[in-house]
Amino acid sequence: MAVRDDKESSSIENEHPRDIAAKLLQLQTEKGQLTDKWIMGMCMTNYGAGVETIGSTVTALVNNIVTHGCQERIYQELSSAREAGKLSNPPKLREMKDHLPYLSACLSESQRLHPIVGMPPLRTVPDGGCELDGHFLPAGVNNLFSLPKDGLTDFDDADIWRPERWLEYSSEKLKILGTSCAIHHLRVY
Repeated sequence: MAVRDDKESSSIENEHPRDIAAKLLQLQTEKGQLTDKWIMGMCMTNYGAGVETIGSTVTALVNNIVTHGCQERIYQELSSAREAGKLSNPPKLREMKDHLPYLSACLSESQRLHPIVGMPPLRTVPDGGCELDGHFLPAGVNNLFSLPKDGLTDFDDADIWRPERWLEYSSEKLKILGTSCAIHHLRVY
């Protein structure tokens, strides 16, 4: 992490900060409008957001992989992709998505069952309004509920860990599932 130093840093680091703290300190030096307190708050926010979300996601992923005995299948997938030269070291995100479909499915399933967002995103009722749990909500009203769309909530096994569901979907359905609204439809509350 960047540390303020009265000594002149290398010009390369000044031009291309290595982390967010260095970038914020650079902006403070250049523009003079950012306070030390604001920079510290931004660094802590980014740290907390990054560490907590990654930590929670990885914990859920590893727990599900171990609990449901998926280690061997993932090991085989990783070994095959490495032997075929499809993964760099360390693998890039795009390589993992393209060449490790089962591991990617396990991640998606973990995020579905163990979402890291504290609450669903705010939604605005569409034109014409809608009925929610027997109550009519007029158009334009903000709410915290995601409404079912395109039958995506019709899982008989929504409370079951089944990463294969992510491999069975068409690319069109996966695009729909990629939106935050659809992801909330699939989650088990």
